Amino acid sequence: MREGCYRNLLDGIVMSEHHLSPTTRTLELAQLEELNEHLSSARSTSPVTAGELGLDDASLVPQTGQPVSAGLPASAILIRLSGEGPPEYPYVHGHFSFAGGAEALLVTELHTASLRRLSQLAGLHHRWGD
Repeated sequence: MREGCYRNLLDGIVMSEHHLSPTTRTLELAQLEELNEHLSSARSTSPVTAGELGLDDASLVPQTGQPVSAGLPASAILIRLSGEGPPEYPYVHGHFSFAGGAEALLVTELHTASLRRLSQLAGLHHRWGD
């Protein structure tokens, strides 16, 4: 069987793998990279807080070995972003620290409104969710 295909063992059907346009993932990743660059340089001068993004009390994504608190504090500082899941529609996670901390301890999902606000705060013209 050639690479890029798989066999459904129940009914014997061979299906080809779906190939995405290279730009599908590139746009999302490029935007995340730009925002991460901004966050690393802005952290010392003008940190972005959960409150500024409308994420105060947002649900947290459980992390291994970390207790889950009630929600994201408004004063938590955004350290970095990450993208996970399918490239057509990745889940974007914001990694936050407690005020003054350098390590990202709190993780929450970021949705379109928060990503648009973050891009606006960074002075970047990005396209999210449309």
